[in-house]
Amino acid sequence: MVETNKTFGLTRPQWAWAFYDFGNSAFATTVMAGFFPLFFKQYWAKNLNPTESTFMLGSANSLASFALVCIILWMGRWADETAKRKVFLAATTLVGALATLALSFVPSESPYIACLFYGMAALNFGLGLAFYDALLVDVSPPDSWDWVSGAGYALGYLGGGILFLINVIMTLQPQWFGFSSVAVAVKWSFASVAFWWVLFSLPLFKGVKEKSPEASEKDLQFKEIFKHLKTHKAMGWFLLAFLFYNDAVNTIVKMAVDYGSALGFESKDLIGALLMVQFIGFPAALAMGALGNRIGPLKGIYFCLFTYLIGSLLAQHMSQVLHFYLLAAMIGLVQGGVQSLSRSYFARFIPEGEGATYFGLFNLSGKFSAVLGPALMGLLAWSTGSNRLSMLVVIGFFFIGLLLLRKSQLRT
Repeated sequence: MVETNKTFGLTRPQWAWAFYDFGNSAFATTVMAGFFPLFFKQYWAKNLNPTESTFMLGSANSLASFALVCIILWMGRWADETAKRKVFLAATTLVGALATLALSFVPSESPYIACLFYGMAALNFGLGLAFYDALLVDVSPPDSWDWVSGAGYALGYLGGGILFLINVIMTLQPQWFGFSSVAVAVKWSFASVAFWWVLFSLPLFKGVKEKSPEASEKDLQFKEIFKHLKTHKAMGWFLLAFLFYNDAVNTIVKMAVDYGSALGFESKDLIGALLMVQFIGFPAALAMGALGNRIGPLKGIYFCLFTYLIGSLLAQHMSQVLHFYLLAAMIGLVQGGVQSLSRSYFARFIPEGEGATYFGLFNLSGKFSAVLGPALMGLLAWSTGSNRLSMLVVIGFFFIGLLLLRKSQLRT
């Protein structure tokens, strides 16, 4: 029986599903985009020059993503065959949270140990998203995909933003919390992310019912998947486009603070801009979900990508901290939208009864995209000695993604 009781357009299982994003987004904000890049430069890698630490950070992100690419299809297939996506999600959540907690105990001037635990956390964060996205088809009918997907990202911005704000206050006023230094406050921030991540995952594990296995053994053979892509070329073009433009989006998320730091902006301004992105992103993701319902998700994706491309071009020339804030506001308007609309648009390609299998392929494309961007950006900065030139990687990936997206139009 379909549940008809809704609050703000969401059923109870949809709220439970969306609240996982409320919890795990704390890792993306406080750790991945916020404190880890700064703390890595200033505490763990303080004896390295900025381009060397950028190269190491980019390599850590890329190696974690490469490991994810190597195992995600295998784990997704295993989860699909057993209909235990929630079990896999629980395991990756626990391991990711424990690795995040371990960052609290890494001593100063230990960049390799810090990268190891960060890589473990990032790997499990990415794996968990694959199982989480696959559950969208279990909690929502097709006519609600844009809205429910957008609501998940919106709650992610809200949850990540709330804890990030608390963590920022902890570092600005460590004495209020009984901490002896900013470094201690940052380490406690990592610990708070681990507990937040686990706590707000609980509604999903209690309130979402997983469907029986949807795909047959034949469907789960990789050769059958790629045979389907050859027949349905628009799906293949979209996955290729998503690989490039999502790489650019992920690179901005992971490297923006490092980029601003290399340009000489103060930590408080970089963190303030990230907070602004979070709280602009909450209503913006909801608005993009509604926009997708009205004009279609593909047009919404185009709008987001053109905004990103303009912002990336401007980022090459910014010289004042005000520019960083203005670009952060621009990114906040579209960051959640491009991700949520990409997820709901891809759902329209999936053959009936094979949702979990093809969402695994979607996440493979998304996670593989995270390999090249940070590594190339770090390598270009290191080889040229210019962080501004490293933005060419992001600009090029957005441009290629836009060109390929033109070929992914669904035939109705």
